[in-house]
Amino acid sequence: MSSISEDKITPKIGDKKGIKIFLVEDEPRLVSLYSFALQELGEVEIATTASEAFEKLSAFRANPPNVILLDLIIPEQPSAPLNFSKRWGFHVLGKIKEDKALKDIPVLVMTNLDEYEDRQRAKQLGVVKYIVKSNVIPKDIKELIKQAL
Repeated sequence: MSSISEDKITPKIGDKKGIKIFLVEDEPRLVSLYSFALQELGEVEIATTASEAFEKLSAFRANPPNVILLDLIIPEQPSAPLNFSKRWGFHVLGKIKEDKALKDIPVLVMTNLDEYEDRQRAKQLGVVKYIVKSNVIPKDIKELIKQAL
């Protein structure tokens, strides 16, 4: 896990520094809600599909995020329909954990899937927290990020 001091997690007003958060979420309302709330912690980079997440992860090797928030049910491509059985978020998580430059970044899964098998798979792939979105508010997510760092 990263060692981030409290002053880096909570930037001062007007300070654009802080932590870098990579949010992988396809639901527009949740993207708006989370990105607005998480800006208090630092920079929020967003991907809304698996293909976009893969592209951004490649670019992150030089300047990786401090934490990743990952939805499991995301489309593969921008105009592709959601495929609930495919769970593209697990593919993104696998790529993160296979990459030496990214594998140690804390990943918090945020999903509405509350199945035992999904939780176990996420745990086996090294997520630090499995969050059921309907059970938390943005303030809770900010606290969970702080705990993960």
